[in-house]
Amino acid sequence: MKNRIAWIVVVAGVGLVSAAPSQAVPIFSKTPSSDVSASKSDLGQDRFADSLMLGEAATAQSVTWRGIYGNANTLTFPLSFDLTLYSDAAGLPGAVLSNTPVSFNALAEITDTGADVYELFDVYEFQADLTPTLLAAGTPYWFSPLADTNNDVDDDWFWTTGLGGDAYAFKFDADDDGPWRLITDSSSFPPSPFGGPFYFILDDEPLAVPEPTTAMLAAAGVLALASRRRRADKRDRSAKSEIANVGPIGH
Repeated sequence: MKNRIAWIVVVAGVGLVSAAPSQAVPIFSKTPSSDVSASKSDLGQDRFADSLMLGEAATAQSVTWRGIYGNANTLTFPLSFDLTLYSDAAGLPGAVLSNTPVSFNALAEITDTGADVYELFDVYEFQADLTPTLLAAGTPYWFSPLADTNNDVDDDWFWTTGLGGDAYAFKFDADDDGPWRLITDSSSFPPSPFGGPFYFILDDEPLAVPEPTTAMLAAAGVLALASRRRRADKRDRSAKSEIANVGPIGH
């Protein structure tokens, strides 16, 4: 009986540990540029948006993007962003479909990619869940990450470039409702000395669920230990009952 209970506990534990986290599946992706450059997309300054179109309808639930902090190349936490998906209006960002504020509070929450811009500015990768947004097939949309670096006196945030796509848009003042301006790869007037289009990936699932916590595994162990104690108590009571039934031993 002991062996069978131990096997059940082990199997339960394996089930908890081996439960695979959900994996995000790209519904739209770009490749990071080998010759990385970047453009400022920061609250109170410029804002950039990049175009996308899906081959099949899907719900965007998480996103990956990259960027740098300049001019000092330092990180001042929290790192805050406003992630926005827009509809298309005559080839420019239109109505807001979803808006998701996110913050990163420690270096462990982002990734240093090892790449850099001009061998001066480290390229960091960011990942976050989005407000789930249904995107139709064959329909243009726009994505825009806007940083808020008001807590950083030395740096602004710049969105780094990616391969794929042929148009991006910007506005000179990220705070106003002024017009978006379209920029294409063939444009002779990029809005900054860096340019675009930009790197990002949209996924149809939230970010991976963390592995089961130690507390969950400990709970399974406590249940097993309690079961063993109950069986031990039952054996002790049975043994005492047998001794009592034997009675005094005669001479």
